[in-house]
Amino acid sequence: MAQPLPADVLIRLRLTPELASAYELQATDLNVTLEELLEARLTQFVGLRTIKPLYFSDDERREIESLLGKNFNSIKELIRLIHIAMSVRLNGKPDVSCRVDLKPNLLTRLRSRCFGKPFEEFLSHTVVEELERFVGLR
Repeated sequence: MAQPLPADVLIRLRLTPELASAYELQATDLNVTLEELLEARLTQFVGLRTIKPLYFSDDERREIESLLGKNFNSIKELIRLIHIAMSVRLNGKPDVSCRVDLKPNLLTRLRSRCFGKPFEEFLSHTVVEELERFVGLR
């Protein structure tokens, strides 16, 4: 039977000077020691079997930013941008506007039906037409 590890285990790692310097800068920015930063990072990712962390290469990040039309620097910012990309703002005037969240498959199907017309124009026309039909004006 395996013996439990002691409460504190000392592990030596070889880091390139560039990697060590990058982590030291981050630790300084966060006002923690290099060891505290590395411990926090390792602890954050210890549950890799139960969580699904996402890592993007620079090319993948640039592609996502291109699709969203905005740059992001954090996961919170990325989530906010995805929410915006999946919603439609009607009217655009702050006092009478309305935000409607649409599912990705609906947005995909709508985009496939705008037939060369700018999507915003197509969507605006379709929403007005369908609302008029709903209230009996068409």
